[in-house]
Amino acid sequence: MIPPPEPAPVPIEISHDHGLWRFRSLDGRLSGSFLEHRAALRAAEDEANSHGCYVVVRAPG
Repeated sequence: MIPPPEPAPVPIEISHDHGLWRFRSLDGRLSGSFLEHRAALRAAEDEANSHGCYVVVRAPG
């Protein structure tokens, strides 16, 4: 039996703009906007997990 592939890292940026926390993966696959920073990070992690990946947070710039 072939083991499942190892999760791959997905670099994301989290930014705050016009009262919303936004996350965006650098490859463009994942994105979202939330009122709370924690909600944005949790959603990014959930989305990455659904793609068999995990989140690596990067500061913008």
